[in-house]
Amino acid sequence: MPKILILNYHVELPIVSEIPKRYPNHLGRACTRAMWYADSGDIIVSPVELDDDFFEYVARAGGIDLDSVTVTVRGEKLYDDVLLDKGLVTLLQGRVAGDASWTLMPCNMTEGVAELARLLGIDAGIEMQFAAERGADLLNRKSHFRQLAVGSGLPLAPGAIVRSPEGLFRAVTNLLAVTGTVVVKQDNAAGGAGNIAFTSGPLNPLPGAAETRPVPDDLAAMAVLWEELTEAQDPVLVVESFHHTVNAFFFEYFIGKGGQVTLLSNPEFKRRLSHTDGEPVWAWIGLEIPADAPAATLADALTRGAWFAAAVAAMGYRGYMNIDAIVTDDGRLIFNEINARWSGGLVLHTIATRLLGHRYADNHVISSVRNVKPAPFTATLDALRARGLGFNAETREGIVVVAHGPEDTDNTECLIIAESRQRVRELESLVNEELEVNEALAESERAVSVY
Repeated sequence: MPKILILNYHVELPIVSEIPKRYPNHLGRACTRAMWYADSGDIIVSPVELDDDFFEYVARAGGIDLDSVTVTVRGEKLYDDVLLDKGLVTLLQGRVAGDASWTLMPCNMTEGVAELARLLGIDAGIEMQFAAERGADLLNRKSHFRQLAVGSGLPLAPGAIVRSPEGLFRAVTNLLAVTGTVVVKQDNAAGGAGNIAFTSGPLNPLPGAAETRPVPDDLAAMAVLWEELTEAQDPVLVVESFHHTVNAFFFEYFIGKGGQVTLLSNPEFKRRLSHTDGEPVWAWIGLEIPADAPAATLADALTRGAWFAAAVAAMGYRGYMNIDAIVTDDGRLIFNEINARWSGGLVLHTIATRLLGHRYADNHVISSVRNVKPAPFTATLDALRARGLGFNAETREGIVVVAHGPEDTDNTECLIIAESRQRVRELESLVNEELEVNEALAESERAVSVY
């Protein structure tokens, strides 16, 4: 079925809306990655121009008839009012021409997406009714996740949902007794950008937290923190005990029109401690699929995650969703959050499926490297070809360029495909040697992207 790809990044979460200001090229990189979702005959609605050279590369790799793909660029983030602009709606109506086989594939399922479906005559099933009522809001807030997860049997970190400075003070004081460190999370944020860790110990950087601070010592200091982190229209924070991890991974699910839940992939986070401006910072440097976690724990997590996804389907949500989890250093399984939108691992899964087939994880490992040193796309591609490192369909291994730029000063993201983790590590070393990896922390690494 032909689809309309809607690249409505950065439209739902306030903290994510600020990412383009802090990392100016983040939106462009996200849209570069999204080219991999296209199929022959699709329409892409993009907030930015798409790189023709890179799109040709994607089309060759994925067997896409590029001439049959329509791209319309709006020149601004795709908020609902932009999606419902009369000119865009008329253009899409002319292209769709009343064909009921068309579908929509948005990053975020919003009210505007539901209204656009109605205007285009695309089947407005329960998923569009759910979106029209802002149903995704139930699934993208950390407080709601804790409330829903308890009822679905997901193990959580000890925590509390707080609605006042006094409640925040009590929660932080009580939860410090668990591990000596707590994380205060903004309710409507993403990617760790709204998380502040407070500790009674050394102020070391911690994975999943934007910064580590000493514990405020009185209610007045806590009230200042409250004002800093809360939204005036919805003053809610989540406080949880912090636990050191040995594995951090997530499950990517797709919920189909009939409510069927399908597991797509289970990526593991690759992180490293780096430095920027002399300060140590944990950086997300890529994902690896499948996750290398204890088998029984992974099976337990998969089962519980599928239960939760089924509950989400019963509510009416349809589309992509992901559920984060960790294994602590004492062996416990803890779930962290749910995101009802595309994940950073979806594009990697899409590439591997195109190149290797749906059961690629039976006999392959794929691993992304987000911090390959900046270079023009064509130069990176030439370097891979010259050294025989590009993906080879016969050997079924090699390196694929996932995203670049859009500026020549931005890091490139690559995907390593091989038949074992050992071979992945060997190819990773070659990437380090031949293409070079940025050892200094780039801003694009520091942003724990949700895309």
